[in-house]
Amino acid sequence: MLHYTSFIGCLVFWLSLAGMGPLLSAAERVYFHDFQKAPGPEWQNAPLSDRARQQKVLGDYANDTIEFAQAKLPPHQYLRIKFDLHIIGLWQGAETGQAPGAAGVLPAIWSCRLGEGPYLIQASFASAEDSLQSYPDLDLRLVSPLKFGPTSRSLFSNRRDRWNNPFISDGIILHKIQLLIPHTAENLNLKFNGQNLTGILETAWALDNFNVDALSLEEVPPLTPAQLRDCWQVLGEAPPEKAATAAWQLVAQPDQAVSLAREKIPEFITVDPQTARQREMAKQLITQLDSDSFADRQEAWHRLQELGPALSSVVQQAWQRAESAEAKEKLRLLLQTWASQSGPQFSRQDYLRLRLARILELINSSESLELAGKLRE
Repeated sequence: MLHYTSFIGCLVFWLSLAGMGPLLSAAERVYFHDFQKAPGPEWQNAPLSDRARQQKVLGDYANDTIEFAQAKLPPHQYLRIKFDLHIIGLWQGAETGQAPGAAGVLPAIWSCRLGEGPYLIQASFASAEDSLQSYPDLDLRLVSPLKFGPTSRSLFSNRRDRWNNPFISDGIILHKIQLLIPHTAENLNLKFNGQNLTGILETAWALDNFNVDALSLEEVPPLTPAQLRDCWQVLGEAPPEKAATAAWQLVAQPDQAVSLAREKIPEFITVDPQTARQREMAKQLITQLDSDSFADRQEAWHRLQELGPALSSVVQQAWQRAESAEAKEKLRLLLQTWASQSGPQFSRQDYLRLRLARILELINSSESLELAGKLRE
């Protein structure tokens, strides 16, 4: 079972984009701030920044972590959290769909974490339409072009620093975030963080219009069998908005999601003998990249290149876990080479595996984490 006193799961709605219709009705507002004046002690490290027309926001931040803490919440089963995320300046989202940093530049990442628990959002963001980023998908490797729409749009502003000196005019991408978190604890703690940013003069982020509502269990009904089938269907498709909506709907219904995972996971862990041998060989060669012998490392490198992009998922996982700088760089170059040769390399099974693993990790129960581990093998 889930740890209901802290976290059951997370549901993120991009309903206007996905066309799946609202699931929520009345709610009790427990917090709101538009940051036109300084917030209270519930926010840590919270300067205010002017925007065009003297709009104030909570920011600017770069590679910083800020925290929101709200105590003595009323009885509830879910919290709905809404806010505007400002992506400011020139953010490097991702160059390829193989792995973060596959083109030699670390992606600009923004995250929202529930206390010390799972990351509700951990995604790369770009600053220009059609540039690649992983948001709103669940896995950093699943990148797609930034598209403007009801929940994302471009702003333009002349920023000034805290000494009132003008910056160079820069762009702002506004993302309207809405999270529905199954939650029953009396206290709420959220952490927001940026990574791989070059500093607030060039890349920064800020928050605005922060709202928290409390909801009852009746306001988030279970999924019907038809909805479950629809969720599974779109999880295997490339467009991230509908896939993300389906994924978070499953996270909001952990018992249904875990049951679905138990049913579907055998499709992923059963592979034909030849593919299994190739995967095992790739893992052995990846281990050999850390050999003390230069000749052995070079042999492993050349043999990995010969295996081809069909094994990119194995290399992607190894790239994320690699500890030595040399092995990590060789795996990055390998993924980059395969990307240029093969173009998009994610199959329907890849999408399903990566997204289902993330759903199970967000549910954060012992059974869901065990099932996620099988998908990550």
